[in-house]
Amino acid sequence: MAKKKKPAAERSSSDDNPVKSAVAGTARGAKAVVSAPAKGARAAERGRKKAAGKARSLTGKQLSKTALDKMIGAIPGEVVRDLTQLSAPLARYSGASNVSAALLARSLQVLAQPPAAGPVSDAMTLREMAEHVGRSQQALTGWARAGLLGQPKRVGRTRRWGRDALERARLADYLLRHGAATQELFDAAAANQLPLLVLKRSIGHQATATRDEAAAEGAVPPELLARFTQALGAAPGEEDELVYADRELDALRLLGALRSVYSDDDLVEVASVVGRAMHEIAEAFLELFRRRFTRPFAEAGASELEMLLRLATVIDLTVPMTGPLLEMILRRQLEASALAETILEVEHQTGGLDGQVEQAVGFADIVGFTRASARLNALEVSQMAESLLHCAEEALLSHKGRIVKSIGDAVMFTAPDLLAASAAAADLLEVAARTDLPPLRVGVAQGPMLRAYADFFGRTVNVASRLTDVAPSGGILVAKPDKHISDRDWKQNGLVVQEGGRKRLRGVDGRVPVLRVKRLD
Repeated sequence: MAKKKKPAAERSSSDDNPVKSAVAGTARGAKAVVSAPAKGARAAERGRKKAAGKARSLTGKQLSKTALDKMIGAIPGEVVRDLTQLSAPLARYSGASNVSAALLARSLQVLAQPPAAGPVSDAMTLREMAEHVGRSQQALTGWARAGLLGQPKRVGRTRRWGRDALERARLADYLLRHGAATQELFDAAAANQLPLLVLKRSIGHQATATRDEAAAEGAVPPELLARFTQALGAAPGEEDELVYADRELDALRLLGALRSVYSDDDLVEVASVVGRAMHEIAEAFLELFRRRFTRPFAEAGASELEMLLRLATVIDLTVPMTGPLLEMILRRQLEASALAETILEVEHQTGGLDGQVEQAVGFADIVGFTRASARLNALEVSQMAESLLHCAEEALLSHKGRIVKSIGDAVMFTAPDLLAASAAAADLLEVAARTDLPPLRVGVAQGPMLRAYADFFGRTVNVASRLTDVAPSGGILVAKPDKHISDRDWKQNGLVVQEGGRKRLRGVDGRVPVLRVKRLD
């Protein structure tokens, strides 16, 4: 039997607005999760299931572009507030299923829209501001008395507040929803540190332990913890200063376990490498935000507080999913490195491996990349690597070469034989010279290689890579082949060679005879 339709007078406003109904419904599920810890583990589980069900309802209906536009057309701060309210439960599942990934994508789309000119007055009463923020007028009155909203303007006998006050109120609302105490909020505002408190809350670094307490929890000496923390690029703090968060204590227990195998110096050395790499990753994420949010928002007249609120919410939504991404990359890199080491050892002991192919391999890297990267941000550095990749694609095409992979400031490629690889290397130098890239240098070798996991391994690969390290700026070094190649063959490929002596290469036994290759004038 068909369900009887409610009369228009009985239908709520959310019945007429599917977007509002969906967002409100998901928010109710999220609130169940947020309040669940106080009701015990079983209540928390029910809240999580309810929130997940609402999320499926929202994404399962596949919000249309029109519906999304309606969300974007809403007052930006309101949308951000609702999404922030949802972020805590949703972030736990972001990317873990198609449903959560779709919801994350929709949320980021909304957040990326610059604020449109909305019906926000520059002279609001506390009641009007309370409606925008979603708080009671009594709460806004308390904030005003504490000086949180700044100085009002007098319009007759009425006090009025402008857009800056509204942004402060939105920040306060965000912080309170993320667990900040009211007095903590007032103290931060008095010290003009409200933006810092927003970032602290959004990143989730709530320090609960001193250095000595954290060291005891992780079963590591306080001196090692201080060295390890400094190597990661952070301050270890004073003895009685709260520095370490609960989630960091879990990591320190792992550090204590690793000491059963590795020396303290080993762990500090690795921490230094990881710290530098994570600094670059963090810079890349912030540069992405500046490009996608800050510039368009500034052009749209958004305030600094509005952009900060967006940054905090984007961090809420995206940071939890970076862990699996970084773990995936680390596993891939460890797998490739371990495989390369194993193959080199087997080759050394047996003289070869079944399934090896005979062809040429080359590496080209950017000279002075380290110095250049010190002057650029992380994404500008990555653009240099991308430009190198495009140059290699153009140069390899006519020589039947192919790119294997990009490795930071270098690109690895293969070609059918040494002549083709050398000619491709010469073309690559010429193509790169027409761009803004610094000079390149190239190392090439030919010999047996093992193909595995879409990559190549073996001594030949190692020799080519190490030749790049000792090649001159703008030059090509080639490992001298066992089979002689005549000057005529080199010239037919537009190349000329000179003896380059014997080079000692890192990680390669003995000295390697090399040739200097350049374009024929």
